[in-house]
Amino acid sequence: MDALKESANFTRTAKGAPALSSTTDAVLDAFHGIDGHASAAEIARLLAASWAVDPARTLRVIWYTRSIHDGKGEREAFYRAFAWLYEAHPRTAIANLEQLVLPLCGKKHDGAHGYWKDLLNLVCLAVEGELTTRKKDLQFGFLHRFTPRRTRLPKDFDAKAARVEVAQRQHANLVDKLADNKSRALYVAVARLFAKALAKDLAILDQISCAMLSSDKATLSRELSLVGKWAPTPGGSHDRVTNLSTAIAALLLHDQALPPSDFPAAVRSAGAQAAAQHADLAHVLRSFLQRWVLRPLRAQLACPEPLMSAGRWNKINYGRVPGVCMKLNTERFFQHDPDRFQEYLISVETGERKIASATLLPHQLVAAAVAADMQLSERVDKSKYPKLDAARRELAEMKSRVAQVQWRDLVCRMRENGRLDNAIAVCDVSGSMGFVGTSRADQPIYAAIALSLLLASLAKPPFDAGFITFSSEPQFVELDLTRKSLAELVTEMSGADWGYNTNFSAVFLELLLPLAKKHAVPKEEMIKRIFVFSDMQFDEAYGQGDWETNYDAIARAYEDAGYDAPEIVFWDLSMATQRTVEVEATRKGVALMNGFSAGLMKVFLGDEEEAEGEEDWVEVKQEFNPVNVMDKAVGKQSFDGLVVMD
Repeated sequence: MDALKESANFTRTAKGAPALSSTTDAVLDAFHGIDGHASAAEIARLLAASWAVDPARTLRVIWYTRSIHDGKGEREAFYRAFAWLYEAHPRTAIANLEQLVLPLCGKKHDGAHGYWKDLLNLVCLAVEGELTTRKKDLQFGFLHRFTPRRTRLPKDFDAKAARVEVAQRQHANLVDKLADNKSRALYVAVARLFAKALAKDLAILDQISCAMLSSDKATLSRELSLVGKWAPTPGGSHDRVTNLSTAIAALLLHDQALPPSDFPAAVRSAGAQAAAQHADLAHVLRSFLQRWVLRPLRAQLACPEPLMSAGRWNKINYGRVPGVCMKLNTERFFQHDPDRFQEYLISVETGERKIASATLLPHQLVAAAVAADMQLSERVDKSKYPKLDAARRELAEMKSRVAQVQWRDLVCRMRENGRLDNAIAVCDVSGSMGFVGTSRADQPIYAAIALSLLLASLAKPPFDAGFITFSSEPQFVELDLTRKSLAELVTEMSGADWGYNTNFSAVFLELLLPLAKKHAVPKEEMIKRIFVFSDMQFDEAYGQGDWETNYDAIARAYEDAGYDAPEIVFWDLSMATQRTVEVEATRKGVALMNGFSAGLMKVFLGDEEEAEGEEDWVEVKQEFNPVNVMDKAVGKQSFDGLVVMD
């Protein structure tokens, strides 16, 4: 029977190489298999099997999927995973919502696993009937709904009537969902979380207004959360679907989060419940929320969006602009406020000021740098359009500089978590990975190059500033990280001598070991870990069987030379909806990772310091294998607040 089970677990990659369909550990399968390309049905299957084995670790895996700072940073994959949890274990799902937005991550505990908008999205998806495991489409309709500006409409189209019809449909959906106990519990829980956080921030805002010293005001300002930014604007996209702004305003009144005299007399005399149920009074409540709660909080937070909408570009504090907003709006900042924006960028380049990059993924910055470099190489006819050519080049240079300083900030932040000892990357840019220059930033090739480049920046000498080619005859390629731009480094990496398949035995036995012997490298300075950034679509030249049979031979060869055999991290960047795996759960010397986030690499940073008792990490068992590395990843203190309720 065991032999039959073992044979049933064997499968093949898209290129025909032997592989496994499961690690034989249900929790590890979920940890490895849940990502942005997995369907709702596949995620539900993985989580159901994992929960049956270990509910607590499965819950950590779900939150790890979302965690921006300590996990994969996958938003929509988390929503699909949460949909399963919401259907199968609703009490657990709702009880842990606050763990998405509390500042739990990082050494300073100043980052959250998700953001407040996640809570709004979950309620909207529930109201729209999309928070379900039965959803077949990988994309959520609510999250990707848009109307092109130049949409052609019939001459007799009545826009006002269409808006009324949509509003009626959305109201009917909401009423129908709130009749269900589970949906109502989710709705009330989210409204209460917003009301509680807004009340806390309003109290801080009062302290700021009373503070006499500017230093005290600055200290208090840093205590504000971002709930004021993300709370639903009355009449906004989330509020039109959920009407949450009315519920939040009613809760603020009911809980007396503000002095009763601050509320309009009409709603104060009617009471929270009556005001929320009466249309005219509800409008008064919503107007109060917008004017006296959200507007002052957003002004104190220096949110760029209201200033951009009002055309007050010269009032934007670029040092407070979030990383994603900066990436998306570089062109607008440069067009509307060129002098101040350039001054800010120069101050960042000289180290006087900082730029945000915490929520950006490495491949996004690499793709942005490549796009700007390609734009610089494009030419228009100078004789006909000299000003156009100059403007395009200036804008492209600005985008390139922004990507460069955001990349530098990302590397600096990662270094604060530690360095990688004796580690190096094998970077796959074969055809199945995509091509540099494509407009799709989510192509695996960008992630492979970005993560390899990040590892080269984090590794300790003498194995920093380089990588190994993905080839049957692997080579070590050195990189000039100090003098070359991000775009130049990407071009160099993508243009190296690739053989488009790989021989892992050659990496160990024909490249690293001979070099170590030749230069008499001491044991403590020898390569200890190799990261393989690939979509794992190996061909017949390599497969699961090769690794299983060759690792023992590799270990013997290294031991004979006086070294420990290097460990290998298979970092899967595949876009496949169903994954294969390379080894089983307890295979010594191997770890399995997947995802595009830089935060995933924190699992391997500063191992020596962690072993000495770093409080923020759980101690990992001595043997390096897929299960133990997973336990380290989901064992961070930031996940300790998660509780299983049903």
